[in-house]
Amino acid sequence: MNIKKYLLPIGILSTLFAHSTLSADIEIFKPIKKAYHKIVQTDPYISIVNEKQENLAEIKRMEKEIELLEKRNQEIDALIKKNPKLYEVKKLQENTKNNYFYRVKLGGQKTESTSVVVDNNVLTITIVFKQKGNEGLSKFFSTTTETKSFTLPVDADINNIKSFTEGDYFTVKITKKQTEE
Repeated sequence: MNIKKYLLPIGILSTLFAHSTLSADIEIFKPIKKAYHKIVQTDPYISIVNEKQENLAEIKRMEKEIELLEKRNQEIDALIKKNPKLYEVKKLQENTKNNYFYRVKLGGQKTESTSVVVDNNVLTITIVFKQKGNEGLSKFFSTTTETKSFTLPVDADINNIKSFTEGDYFTVKITKKQTEE
């Protein structure tokens, strides 16, 4: 098969048929498209060339998406740099040598009030979030409440409890009772 005589027409046709939805619906192109596909299917050189063209087009598309992802990562880095403690990941329950820590993730919300109660060896943390906003011409306030309960270990000193906000967490620290050895 003399491939050189097909190269220019096949190149034009591949561009037309591979990237155009218009040509698929025009009646006059249907026999040409059928012949083109028959040549492409029988000639490995042509199908490899087409595959390469498709790969190059896909690479260009991916490069644009990579640029968008890199730009978004720069935006995220800028947010984290403003207040790195908001983006720290901490365990919600932690047992250290001298203390127990219980945390509630705040999710970037401002707390209206907090409550820490121990009853029957159960720690209950209640947080009230208040949100202000605008919707059209109206202003609104909404309140949500989150409650978490934890069963305390027997060596938790319920008389030595501290609560505080650290980054994006409301934390309750309970000292362990000192055991006599």
